[in-house]
Amino acid sequence: MKKSMARWLSLLLCLAMAFSLASPALASAGGDGGNQEGDGDDITPPGTITGLKLGGDIRLNSTGETSYELKLEPDEDSLQLTATPEPENGNDGVRISWSSNNKEVVDVQAISSTNGHSATVIPKGPGTATVRVTTDNGNIERTIAVTVSGIKLSDKLKAGISVKENETFTITPGKLSEGKDMEYFGNAEAAYPTGSGNATLSASVVNSKLSVKVTAEADRSKITVEGIREDTATIRITVQAGGHSYSVEIPVTVTPNKATIHYTAGASPSDPLKFSTIEQQIAQQCQTMTGDSLSYVTGLSVPTAQGTLYAGWQSAENTGMGVGSSLNYYAASSKRGPYLSDVVFVPNPSFNGETASITFTGTASNGRTYRGEIVVTLKEASTDLTITTKRATPVKLAGTLFNEACQRETGAPLEYVIFTLPPASQGALYSGYKSELDYTAKVTANDQYSLAALDTLTFVPNEDFVGTVNIRYFGYNVSGSRYAGELVVKVEQGLDDSIVYHDNGSGRVTFQAYDFTSFCRNATGGDFAYVSFTPPPASQGTLTHYGWPLTSDQQVYAPGAVTFAAAQGFNGVVRIPFVGYDRTGRQYKGTVQIHVQSTGESDLAYYCAPGSSVKLVAADFNSLCMAQTGERLHYIAFQSLPDHNMGALYHNRTSSGGLGTRAKKDTKYFQGAVPYLSNLSFWATEKFTGTLEIPFTGSSISGKTFTGLLTIRSGSGSGAGSSSGVGTNGVTVSYSTTGREHVLFNAKDFDTACRSATNSALSYVQFNLPSSGQGILYFDYHTTEAPTAVSSSTSYYLSGEESISKVSFHPAYGASGVVQIPFSGAAIDGSDLQGVVSINVRAAGSSGTTVRYTTFGTPVKLSASDFFYAAGTNQPVSVRLDGLPAASTGKMYYQYVSPTQYSWQANTTTEYSLNNDPLVSNLTFIPKAGYVGMVSIPYAATNGDGTQYSGEIRITVNTPTSSSQFDDLAGFNAQTLAAVNFLYDRGVVNGMGNSKYGPGLSIRRGDFCLMLCRAFRFESGGSAMPFSDVPGNAYYANAVNTLSSMGVVNGTGSNRFQPDSPISRQDASLMIQRTLKTAGISAENGSAEDIASYPDAASVASYAQGAVSGLARMGLIPTAGEGRLAPADPLTRADMAVLLHRAMTQ
Repeated sequence: MKKSMARWLSLLLCLAMAFSLASPALASAGGDGGNQEGDGDDITPPGTITGLKLGGDIRLNSTGETSYELKLEPDEDSLQLTATPEPENGNDGVRISWSSNNKEVVDVQAISSTNGHSATVIPKGPGTATVRVTTDNGNIERTIAVTVSGIKLSDKLKAGISVKENETFTITPGKLSEGKDMEYFGNAEAAYPTGSGNATLSASVVNSKLSVKVTAEADRSKITVEGIREDTATIRITVQAGGHSYSVEIPVTVTPNKATIHYTAGASPSDPLKFSTIEQQIAQQCQTMTGDSLSYVTGLSVPTAQGTLYAGWQSAENTGMGVGSSLNYYAASSKRGPYLSDVVFVPNPSFNGETASITFTGTASNGRTYRGEIVVTLKEASTDLTITTKRATPVKLAGTLFNEACQRETGAPLEYVIFTLPPASQGALYSGYKSELDYTAKVTANDQYSLAALDTLTFVPNEDFVGTVNIRYFGYNVSGSRYAGELVVKVEQGLDDSIVYHDNGSGRVTFQAYDFTSFCRNATGGDFAYVSFTPPPASQGTLTHYGWPLTSDQQVYAPGAVTFAAAQGFNGVVRIPFVGYDRTGRQYKGTVQIHVQSTGESDLAYYCAPGSSVKLVAADFNSLCMAQTGERLHYIAFQSLPDHNMGALYHNRTSSGGLGTRAKKDTKYFQGAVPYLSNLSFWATEKFTGTLEIPFTGSSISGKTFTGLLTIRSGSGSGAGSSSGVGTNGVTVSYSTTGREHVLFNAKDFDTACRSATNSALSYVQFNLPSSGQGILYFDYHTTEAPTAVSSSTSYYLSGEESISKVSFHPAYGASGVVQIPFSGAAIDGSDLQGVVSINVRAAGSSGTTVRYTTFGTPVKLSASDFFYAAGTNQPVSVRLDGLPAASTGKMYYQYVSPTQYSWQANTTTEYSLNNDPLVSNLTFIPKAGYVGMVSIPYAATNGDGTQYSGEIRITVNTPTSSSQFDDLAGFNAQTLAAVNFLYDRGVVNGMGNSKYGPGLSIRRGDFCLMLCRAFRFESGGSAMPFSDVPGNAYYANAVNTLSSMGVVNGTGSNRFQPDSPISRQDASLMIQRTLKTAGISAENGSAEDIASYPDAASVASYAQGAVSGLARMGLIPTAGEGRLAPADPLTRADMAVLLHRAMTQ
């Protein structure tokens, strides 16, 4: 204790001596030797902070005792500042913190190794911020007002500018807090109008320079953005000040600026609107919108339901040609045509609206564009005769009605009448009609019907059609005077008609809301309100609404939530009467008919002789999947395999000596992918007897699973299949149809089936006849006055007069389900052939969620509105394709322009939106040249609430019988008509003028180059002029020079091209092959074998042999007379169209 006390006394003595020595220095540092607290004691203990001193950058200026300011440039990386506690003695351990109140402008990071005495300041963006420097106890604080030079945009400008065509948007600099558009900071403040004169303000367009114009005022007071044409662009605003440059970029969207002309004089089918009467109004509209005179209009369009636009229309008999939406129609002052004054709008006689809307894009002489609309008031079309009938009910015509009309119009009795035909989708006129299978003749467009003959005519509505049919006719009186009239047939909904559903073996049916809203509209003309059902007997099944049992007095406002469930073991037809009301209280009645199929076992049965083989048919498994899940098959997998002593399943085994690969348990075999289900076959041993049962599981395209049993019986068998009707004896040829549409057989399908079963081509087949309740097989239907029924004893061949391709199946009225027609025949090597034609007949009239399109070979552009219309009570927001069209039918593209210009080929993974990108309306189906038939594309749609449903896109590709643009193609085959229509639709051909195409004329070399460039949309890239005989101002010069630069054409020697000479068929083939390769489409050289079947194959020039044989192998070359290649003959315009059409749809 004494030692401790001694140590403390020694310490105090040392401290006293130290303080006595330090006192003079401390007093001197105090300035006057004293302080406010007392005399001679100005000592600050260690750890006490009296102040902070900042430093570290020469631009850090003091603005007060506790404040500083700092100006930075945005492109600086960072700078370091220091904070020194006062007094420094003993305060090295004091912690100092740094913070920024606006990290979008400046960030500050303390350096931990210095206890925060140093910090890094980092400029982030233009503006002002306050940096606070604080001691750890918070007693001492210093602030730094930091300014980062530059331009700051308002939130509105950051989001982008939207400006209409030919309108402006003004950007004003100033304080953002005062509502201005952009604010300057630091050195950039010199760019304000009141700033220093050495600052500059400029503005420019970064991209899409033809869409936007931007101008900075010389006094720096504002920037003006002007919309030129619809597009998106980016502008850049730059300030130069104090040796620095500051820039910001702003996105700009130019939206259409629409102007409307109201044509109140009216128009009707007999008094159409001639644009020559309103061209002056369109020109004035252009002057107002763009500030310059009209140059041309393009994109002329009107809904087909409202009418048609023609160029050169003279009368109903001489309509000229249809207006092309991609063509330019020039003002009368222009030196080139076609002219706007030649355009005529003819209203659709069946359109019931009061106005029609014609839209277009106008372009002024200064290049500015605007959107225009012409609203036409429609005059009520005069109708001479009106008759009324119920849906699917034939109605007879009366000669007296036509005679009275003739007397009113001409003052003389009627001699005869010639009809224009109604659309086939609405109905048809017949002579001597008794039934759909018993009538004298179908009315054609050139037939003359006398007064007496008119009494024999009957109009037969299409079974599903309800609405107004307008049939124009020309009447001739006894003096030969002609008048035009119109027969209006009003087809009304029957008040007791039925809505028909089929359960397809599932035992359940959910009603479709669209069926009831459509039924109501057809019955009363009003909007659906509600409906009440009479439930069926319990022995047939139950009816529920949202899962709850439905009572007879219950008012159902959402029929799409009603479900019928068949009773156990019931099959047959269930009839459920209903009473409905529209929103005005009008009542109507109807019946729901539900066809319930038997639900027995769903096995697949095949027969196989010992030591032989049988090929499994993918269509059988697909039919089974359809029956059990309602969807197409994705894959199957076998749960067990047969005893190897009896035989084995193989994949890709084609002969008894071939190896192939043994099928494996649980391996998935796909309908549309590798490994293919269609490549499976069963190979029996010599010991095979009895029956093998091979269980399997399967999945539909959406993942719905099912089970089945594959049965293989020893022997030749008789084709006994499962109760679902999907078994086969050998091969299956599958077709499908809807309602009353007939199915035309294709001989190639039977030949393909024969080759797969026998490895040999088909010789003939004979058909077993279906029951009358299923339908009738006809031969050469409609080519004779009375149809000829197929005989079971008649042989039908691959080609010739008795061709299988002339056989058609016509479903019985009301029939549905799978119809199987067994057939037998032989291959050319004598092998027997057994098989079945399996036809899936879908119920007529139940459109469900099917989106339908019809084309005569031209591209089909999908429309979001069609999916909305087909959706019923669903509210779809997006669509995903669950399958793609077969390559033999065509291809689906996104944003298709040409074979070389499209965004992508459609796929099964992309979700296509109905409102946003990627839009379903940007999908286009391009039918393959030569294809005729139905294309079915399944899709899955997603509603706004996240629920999903499935549907189908059905595109019917019909055979064209005429051209709507040209009147000199009569007598040419359907492939030529389809090709010319396709090329006209794509803007490749325009014809020779006066509605003439000139199919028999030869095409010149220069014109063929022009067609190639138009077809494949090659960009002009041939500024050089390699040929001395191609004038630079020739209309084909750019095309020739472009193809030359691509290596597609080489000329005829001596720097000559001979553009006015006819092109030979072999030269055209060579150019097509090179064009396809340039476009990235495979087109390899062929061999002599590819053209060996042509009688004149040896006459192909050596330089063209590879191209001609290659295109022949691809099926592109149209043959000349007698099946010749005729390689040196001039290429006609007709064959040019076919060749180019086939090349464009590869």
